Amino acid sequence: TVREDEDMSEEEPDNDEDDIDNILEDEFPKDEEVMSEEEEEQETDALERLRGELGEKFEADMSNLQIIQEEFEKFLIPVILINGSRKIHIVQYTLNTKLKPLVENRASIFEKCYPISSRLAQKMLSFTYKYISSFGYWDPVKLNEGETIKPVENSENPLHPVIHRQYIYFLSSKETKEKFMKNPIKYICQPKPKPTIPIRIAILGPPKSGKTTVAKSISSEYGLKRLSIGDALRYVLNNQPDTELALMLNWHLHKGMTAPDELAIQALELSLMGSVCNTAGVVIDGYPVTKHQVSLLEARSIIPMIIFELDVPSKEIFRRLLLEKKTESSLPYPLHNSSQIIAVKNSRYHKNIGEIRQYYEVQHQNWYVIDGFHSKWWIWNEVIKKVKMVNKYMQIYMERIKAGKKTYNSENKKM
Repeated sequence: TVREDEDMSEEEPDNDEDDIDNILEDEFPKDEEVMSEEEEEQETDALERLRGELGEKFEADMSNLQIIQEEFEKFLIPVILINGSRKIHIVQYTLNTKLKPLVENRASIFEKCYPISSRLAQKMLSFTYKYISSFGYWDPVKLNEGETIKPVENSENPLHPVIHRQYIYFLSSKETKEKFMKNPIKYICQPKPKPTIPIRIAILGPPKSGKTTVAKSISSEYGLKRLSIGDALRYVLNNQPDTELALMLNWHLHKGMTAPDELAIQALELSLMGSVCNTAGVVIDGYPVTKHQVSLLEARSIIPMIIFELDVPSKEIFRRLLLEKKTESSLPYPLHNSSQIIAVKNSRYHKNIGEIRQYYEVQHQNWYVIDGFHSKWWIWNEVIKKVKMVNKYMQIYMERIKAGKKTYNSENKKM
């Protein structure tokens, strides 16, 4: 019996192996053979097939995108095109750049602005078809950027009106107009402009210091009236020739004499009554230059809001004079720019300027010294920075006066 059991145990593994082979044959029939080499797809055929499949898929995707884009256009949804074939960081940067305005200007995405001409804007306002905004003729963009001087429209600085809803806003440049049209809500929701007063600026300096250049730049940029004593005298002689002041000026001038300071101050006072001086402001070029002239200005309450002194060394003055003589054309008559005359004017200026500076620093604290040895652009930036600062203080002062509040100076003393 033991031997029979042993024989049966030896035969059982063979039966198990046969069962496994049968199962494998059922699962994987032997008639499924690998394709022959002749039936295998060649590389060129595979590439051609893939190109066709990818081309068909690309055309289908482009067709679907075109349909989606047309639907977006119906609902006025903007479509941004980005070149995706470039490097991934370039594509990401371009995408962020395109989306940044939409994220920052989210409140104004569906706001519409329409630029119009100044003539059409005035016509709409006169017929009350549109209304002027609460900013008036202030530039909302520059006001948001810290500008404190109201822009004035002229031939050199035209305004750029923009319609938003029922109101017209006046922008001072094309750049600010573009900024406003992209995000009008940002600039509309800011505080309204503070009360302003006409700006009075005086610029002093030795001959060839550049004071006239700075005065012309300020006048052109902000629409102020540039006024010198010569301009004031010519204004009286040309526009009011029959007045007593004009007759007295003519009497002195016909005798070859200079106009007395008393008459010159009267002429300056009349010129300051012009509309531009009373609305925008004035830049007084090169006046006063003596203590007596300062006293006459004080007696008539002509006090500049801010006075700039352009400090230029004498050596630099004569260097500029020589350069000017080399570049200017020869004239048949002599000019008052010889070295001797410039030296006399420079000496007289330095003799009187110390006393004038001390008076204004003590009485009005409105004297600022600018290093005129720098470039004209540096001087211009310094002058504008000081003007904006002083004008901002004046606006705060006027706002507190209007609100009936007390005002204090830097030493916490009541003004």
